[in-house]
Amino acid sequence: MKISCSTACTLLVALLTSALSSRADAAVVMVKGKTTSSISATVVKRNQLVVTDANGGWYQQEMEMFQYGAANSPYKIELPLRITSSNGTFQVTVDEALILRHTQTPTLQFQAAEIGMASVEGSVQALAVGRPTVFHNPPAAQPLQDSIGDYRLHIDALPPKGDFKTTAGIYQGELKLTFEPVAKAEQ
Repeated sequence: MKISCSTACTLLVALLTSALSSRADAAVVMVKGKTTSSISATVVKRNQLVVTDANGGWYQQEMEMFQYGAANSPYKIELPLRITSSNGTFQVTVDEALILRHTQTPTLQFQAAEIGMASVEGSVQALAVGRPTVFHNPPAAQPLQDSIGDYRLHIDALPPKGDFKTTAGIYQGELKLTFEPVAKAEQ
């Protein structure tokens, strides 16, 4: 119930004052201050950027790279990713270089890995340490919905120099990427 103070409060104060003034020990009651409030709320959809595998989960085990060519050809892996984004524009940065080290002899390591990412229908864009690369999801199906884009993460690395007998073994490394939304001006 909304009451305007101009008439209702004045009438209330007048009634209280006259009722209290008829008593000898009566005090005067003054009503001051704001008597009405308006509250409004706006529901804003939370801005999100979600990175998953192609099935909406994540890779739980170690990934295995394969060498498809000759002994001096790179080992490769391609991982499908699905990016859900509120504004459709995001950037990817490699946090630190991917180093594949021999598990028994850590001084033995692959040559520098090349990392890239592409939309399913696009060409591969190189990703580098400390340099953000911007990607754009396709437009959302409906207004105010998140956009969803399918991508491929590519990793290529040449094996260590040397003969197969001295370089054979299990190599491990950790790839650290940062995915961030890119701020867009409202249109």
